[in-house]
Amino acid sequence: MHQESGGVSSSPVGAPESAQSRNKIKPWMAIVIVVVILFVALAYYYRGLLVAVTVNGSPISRFSVIRALEKDAGKRVLESLVTEKLITDEIQEKGIVVGDDEVNAELVKIEESVTAQGGTLDAALEAQGMTREALTKDIRIRLGIAKLLGDAAQVSDSDIDAFIAENKVTIPKGEEESYKNQVRAQLKDQKFAQEAGTWIQGLQAQANISYFVQY
Repeated sequence: MHQESGGVSSSPVGAPESAQSRNKIKPWMAIVIVVVILFVALAYYYRGLLVAVTVNGSPISRFSVIRALEKDAGKRVLESLVTEKLITDEIQEKGIVVGDDEVNAELVKIEESVTAQGGTLDAALEAQGMTREALTKDIRIRLGIAKLLGDAAQVSDSDIDAFIAENKVTIPKGEEESYKNQVRAQLKDQKFAQEAGTWIQGLQAQANISYFVQY
């Protein structure tokens, strides 16, 4: 006589999975789905990193823009960056420090000069495609060079008198000091540019520069 077992019978080995088992999402599949969703969301949010613009639904990549810019001005921009690096490294190596107060004072002078001519500094910078941040950076570098060159760009009274005589400058009576100050500033800028140019050429000649990109 057959006696039934009191335990719960189990499915035989090799039996097909139930519908519930087949429909259950595996843990690794859930992770893949989440990753794909995140990737799509990030791609949409940061689409400007890859695509610069679409024209009638057709994209123009940022790479195309960068490639065109490099072809047009790559050499000039690269040389500018190399020169800037040489200058800042030399200034730092010589222990020259330009304080924020010095930079701000120079920035105020420039702004006052632009305002006196009926304009604004922001408008003047925008017209040149420049920002305050870039101007501040240029001022800091120029002041650093001026400190490094020291008295090399100084202008003497005899230099001023010689300029006035050679250019036959007519000075209205009572405005001698004002005219001389203007001439001094002009000559100082010219001398500074010459001295700085010579100094930078020396840095370039001594530097070890390896180019990996040719324009």
